[in-house]
Amino acid sequence: MDNINSFGPLKDSLGNKVVFASILTVTDPKMNKGGRKDKETGQYPNPLVDRVLKRTKTVVMLNNNYASAVSNRTEKVNGERESFVADGMSGREWVEGYENLISKATNGSDTLYLRTYYNMGNNNPVEVEYLVDNRPATEEELEIIRQYLPKKSESKKQSEVGLAEADQIVPRDYKLKSVRKIDCGDFHFSN
Repeated sequence: MDNINSFGPLKDSLGNKVVFASILTVTDPKMNKGGRKDKETGQYPNPLVDRVLKRTKTVVMLNNNYASAVSNRTEKVNGERESFVADGMSGREWVEGYENLISKATNGSDTLYLRTYYNMGNNNPVEVEYLVDNRPATEEELEIIRQYLPKKSESKKQSEVGLAEADQIVPRDYKLKSVRKIDCGDFHFSN
């Protein structure tokens, strides 16, 4: 199981407070394979399958309740608070004692996830670097990566309560093993 003990001091210091934190993650981007494997070569049409990593540095909200965050955002953007009812997390549940921060898969997997929220309306910079075979991607490789990344879509439920796509709260779950660094007040984590 991922080392949840490293996050105990963070949860203890947060209590019920929502905070902003700077995080650095290294993840496997969700790229389309581009179709079925070629029967002769055994290769997918996407030549970069299983060769790409995504390094992201950004500022996120931690320890937030999704429904409350969306309701607060509607009030800030539209001047009137709309009640937002969130669907449950698909295939996940909160780890006891780490509610609104760390979840686990319900399929018996030991994988743990850090729940973060990115506010599309903030001007916080997002630094993204794609690595191919552990080196920075070339311009040609970046074009291939963009071609096979899934299209982003807005939250229909948030749209229904009056939030334009640019103002929506976006939940992001990172596998704990993908989180390389967190800076949050006095809490500093490096992996």
